[in-house]
Amino acid sequence: MKTLTKTVYGLVLAPLLSLEANSQIVFSAADLPSHAGQYSRAYFSTNVDLSTLLGQPGGPRRWDFSQTQQPNESVRRTDVVATDNGGQGASFPGAAYAERDTDEPASQIAWRYYTITNAGRLYYGFYNPVDDPVTPLVVFDQPTLDVPASVQYGQTWNRSVAWTNVVSSDFLVAYHFTASAQVDAYGTLVLPNFGEVPALRVKELHDYEASEYF
Repeated sequence: MKTLTKTVYGLVLAPLLSLEANSQIVFSAADLPSHAGQYSRAYFSTNVDLSTLLGQPGGPRRWDFSQTQQPNESVRRTDVVATDNGGQGASFPGAAYAERDTDEPASQIAWRYYTITNAGRLYYGFYNPVDDPVTPLVVFDQPTLDVPASVQYGQTWNRSVAWTNVVSSDFLVAYHFTASAQVDAYGTLVLPNFGEVPALRVKELHDYEASEYF
């Protein structure tokens, strides 16, 4: 059995309508993009030390990502599309929509399948022919709640999910994924073309276990 653990940081924006004077920031999963035609674009690069950019827990903090695109950065666009957009919708009958990642200008790389419910956002699995051309389709044994219905500073949650894949037609690999999340900071996020918006920082610890069966 192989185990991999990594820490993931994320910043979520809080809609201005959810804020009141002297109140904490509250983010709602219902405000996530979930309708076909909605999209986001972001600069990204690999092997970046985020410790200086994200700072310490607590708040209020100010995260400044207002710089224009740098020479070492690419643009990744995420479009909300119908579940059949990538040709795999039948594998996710419970999903209401998919998110499709494209490295601009036109390199489509992955689809993820979701539904927004009263409990939050359910994640059903993904299709990633770029990173895994042999077995690109992953259907979770059950959907995992990756974003609760509402998220606020100090909140924590846990989730787990499992799936299996055949690797190189030789052996079966069973995966078990667990995550523990903590909203450990709040403040203001500065974005190019948008300016300052309220935000929360989510710190997640991801643990992957892979068991091989020959």
